[in-house]
Amino acid sequence: MQEMQPTKDSIDFKKLIDRYRDMYHVVDTMGMLTASSQLRSSGQDGSAITDNLKQFASDKVWQEAVLEYARQYSFTVKKYYIEFLEDYRTLRQHIMENYKEDVRTEREERLDEKLAS
Repeated sequence: MQEMQPTKDSIDFKKLIDRYRDMYHVVDTMGMLTASSQLRSSGQDGSAITDNLKQFASDKVWQEAVLEYARQYSFTVKKYYIEFLEDYRTLRQHIMENYKEDVRTEREERLDEKLAS
């Protein structure tokens, strides 16, 4: 059974950059496989049976609430991303300034050693 397991469980999306339809197909297939495995395990060890899962999925009330939450939360995620970029740029600038100073100091020390010998 282990021989049938994939050795690498990932997708190189860079190879799909100009192939939107293929990427869409991959994501759609992964979703179907996930849903299928969830349905296959329904009713086991106290989990909901398939009929209950279908009923839950057909209820539109919770779906709209989840979508609205996702829309609203996307603004928070964008805000966090902007903060991350600002912090990254600040840290990078600080590191580069210190690196330049360290290189300058190291060169001066080597020059002093050469002059002293």
